[in-house]
Amino acid sequence: MWKLDTKLKGEQKILKVYQSWILTHFCEQHDIPLGSGEVYNYLKDQNVKISRASVIFFLNDLVDDGLLTFEDATGKGGHFRKYINKMPWDDIRLHIAKKLIQGIADALGSDPWYLISATKLVCEGFESEA
Repeated sequence: MWKLDTKLKGEQKILKVYQSWILTHFCEQHDIPLGSGEVYNYLKDQNVKISRASVIFFLNDLVDDGLLTFEDATGKGGHFRKYINKMPWDDIRLHIAKKLIQGIADALGSDPWYLISATKLVCEGFESEA
C-alpha cells in the first residue's frame, strides 16, 4: 500500500495529496466516526479533486493496514461504514516507516536490521527539530 517515489518532495514521496489530507483529518477528529461522504466533502472543501471511489478504496486500505477501524451504520442508502482513527499522527508515521522498511528489505532480500543500520548512518549529524 505504501510506495516511495524519491523523485517527489516532502510527504508526497509517500502519500498522495488526498491521502495526506485524509490522514490529517482523521487525526484532527480523534475518535469521531466519519463516513466516506463526510471525508469526500472535506476534501472538496480543501479543493482536492478526487473521486469518492478513490476515497473509499483508501479508507478501506487504511482499515486493512490497521490504521482505521470502522463500525457499520444504516441510513437512507442502506448499510455503510463509519471509519474511526486508531492512532495519533506520530504513530501513523512510525507505522508507515515500518511498512516501508520491511518492503524495501523484502525487495532487496535483506534483513530489515541491516536497513536500520544504514538509516542510522544516513542520519548521523542530523539534528531533530523535537
